[in-house]
Amino acid sequence: MAHSVERDFREKEEQQRLKEAVENGDGEGSSFLRRAPSRQSEAVLHYIGIRFEAILAQNPEDSDALYHWGLRLQEEAEKAQASNEEEGRLGILELACTKYAQAANIAPDFQEAFYNWGVALADIAAIHKTGPPAIEALRVSLFIRTI
Repeated sequence: MAHSVERDFREKEEQQRLKEAVENGDGEGSSFLRRAPSRQSEAVLHYIGIRFEAILAQNPEDSDALYHWGLRLQEEAEKAQASNEEEGRLGILELACTKYAQAANIAPDFQEAFYNWGVALADIAAIHKTGPPAIEALRVSLFIRTI
């Protein structure tokens, strides 16, 4: 019985650190994420998604929420790069691009969404290094940055 209570306490403590890391993006929570294994990183991405889906459920046309969702995803992609998880990083960056595109579609004058979309595409091109996927990502990135 005591073992179960201790395990529950540790799980709640871990969830709190994950929540703080997602919400703050810095401090002790952030250092926790940098050393977190992939399973915990996936939990953070899941938490981010739930958090922003709840905001967008109230207002599906909230371009700021979509933009900030993209930013949080881009931050997680940087952490994946530090962990040498290129495949995971690529998927996260592609999802960030989707969120920036949705924000830009809702608010065509949202300069920051276009800029960060371009940065994410340039990062995707850098992952591919060569070939058609890299060229296409760079082409779109350059086009977006000129808008």
